[in-house]
Amino acid sequence: TFFLVYTIDVTELILNAVALAIILDIDDLLFDALATTPGRHLVNQMDPLPMKSWPRVRGADVKSMSMLVLIPVTMMTVYVNMLVPMVATLDSAKDAMCGGNLQFVWNTDQRNVILFSPTQGDGWKVGGYELQSKAIDEAEMLSLSDVSSGTAWGVWLGSVDALTETSILPLEQSVDVFNPRCADLGDTEPLRNYLREFLGNESLMGCGDARPYCGLMDGSKGKGFAARMLCSDTCGCNDPAGEVMQIAGCPYGLGRSCWSSSSFLQGLRDSTCEEKTAAELRNDTRWSRWVESIRAIGEANDTVTEGKEEALLTAQAMWDHGCAFGENLTQMNVTWGSCFSWRFDWGLKTVEAFCPSTCGCDSSNLDNSCPRPAGRNCGTIAECVFTSGRYYCPDAYPNFDGIADVHLDDVDAFVQSRTQIMKALQKTLASLTGNGVLPEHVLITQRASPSGQIRLARRLAKKEYEYTIFLLSEDANETSARDALGWMTTRTQRVNTVFSRNLLAFGIPAEGADLEVEISAKGSPPGEAPTTTALNPKP
Repeated sequence: TFFLVYTIDVTELILNAVALAIILDIDDLLFDALATTPGRHLVNQMDPLPMKSWPRVRGADVKSMSMLVLIPVTMMTVYVNMLVPMVATLDSAKDAMCGGNLQFVWNTDQRNVILFSPTQGDGWKVGGYELQSKAIDEAEMLSLSDVSSGTAWGVWLGSVDALTETSILPLEQSVDVFNPRCADLGDTEPLRNYLREFLGNESLMGCGDARPYCGLMDGSKGKGFAARMLCSDTCGCNDPAGEVMQIAGCPYGLGRSCWSSSSFLQGLRDSTCEEKTAAELRNDTRWSRWVESIRAIGEANDTVTEGKEEALLTAQAMWDHGCAFGENLTQMNVTWGSCFSWRFDWGLKTVEAFCPSTCGCDSSNLDNSCPRPAGRNCGTIAECVFTSGRYYCPDAYPNFDGIADVHLDDVDAFVQSRTQIMKALQKTLASLTGNGVLPEHVLITQRASPSGQIRLARRLAKKEYEYTIFLLSEDANETSARDALGWMTTRTQRVNTVFSRNLLAFGIPAEGADLEVEISAKGSPPGEAPTTTALNPKP
């Protein structure tokens, strides 16, 4: 009975029934085949053994009546206890193997994210990988109309062609394709479940909880890589000078989504071209984190990471010398790379955002993360003043300019005290202009003397400076400021007294100090005689 019940195929059932009949009749078959003819004849001629007959009731004996009841009961018992469970098991196996929605295909991209596409055909499973099993189990229970409403594990694409093309992309391109805005993907399903799976933490509610993993350096399949891949915004992939220096997993670099994101571009505009000293950088949390990240490479306990010794030396040089670390490493014959590219593939941001002057950030270096304050580069930002943590440029704020001639008896002061003279001039012009103008609102640049006048300028101890005065006060008026400075420049003694006092304040001998100031007319470049509106002639 068991033998026949557990036979599924009809053909096999018939064959098994025949085989069972053979087994039951095997003794007779063997006798007919092996017994001699006289022996078979003798057996056939023998009378049957007498047997006691069963009691009868109106012609029906007890045996036939018992069998009439026993056979149906036995068949029912076999059906309920054996056949029904067997059929249920087969139905479950069918549902598990072929049930649900079968109109899709799937693949795994280089990020280990399961991609799906609707199609016509059968579904299948690949065992041995939990993520695949979860995603495929989910897909089998969906109808095609459910796909657009969101899934917990599968990322559905529009066509089989898109699925095929996407699944064969290299890892870096796959990261770019699925994160075109350098955003946090792990805040919503299905990638939030991948975030939990990759980081091994089911309690994560989104990218905010994944922040501690952002700085981990653990290869292309590690938790740090996964955190930055799925939480690019939270992990600072769109911040050229953020606390997280690691970029492995981020769509970060020239032509990639983080560099073209609004946050990254705004970060470049908000940054400055003013380079901090080593002491100031040591007090900057971001720089300290960068030093720690590079030091961690040197202290990594593996045999795969390249440049461990160089990493330790680089970290110490950055801590000790700030932006001058490259020069220090070069003196030590340590090859570290450049401001825009590390020698080893450490997967780290580069330092030009912190060190624009050292790195030579100007119009020739635009394919990097150099500062772009006020939409300019560090070469053209020299036309602007930097005060209160931001830049003010002539095309955006009211200003006027002109030329200031400085005379000193001490010729060497122009070389030895160049910066102090310019600061004294700033302070003097601000004081003479009034209208809320502060010294830091005055931009001073030294004019290059024509080659034929160099010797004469040295003999006369005279230097020409171009100045631009920015009117940043709310109540400042350009006409009023021009008139105020123009009127003051006619008072020679007052101008020279103020200038001499400011020179002395900066430790510069004021003997023979004399200042001539010209103001350019509106719309005219400084220094052109026809546009001069006020002049302090030297007595």
